Amino acid sequence: MTPEEFNNLEQGQQKFMLCDADKICENSSGLFKEELFKIDNLFVEVKTSSLNRFRRQIKAYSLNQIPTNYLLSY
Repeated sequence: MTPEEFNNLEQGQQKFMLCDADKICENSSGLFKEELFKIDNLFVEVKTSSLNRFRRQIKAYSLNQIPTNYLLSY
């Protein structure tokens, strides 16, 4: 699966796939929590608002697209 295919899935399908994913790292600040998961050759970033725990942003990347704040963790 490509990052584009994952990003185009419905949010429920994305969350279902994250159930079996390996968590690579987690960063927290006062405003939000960022987590990076790995599903096969796909990396998925999940950002959760600290103010509203039900608001999430889920985005997939390939290895060469991972945001730089995660590169030292992987």
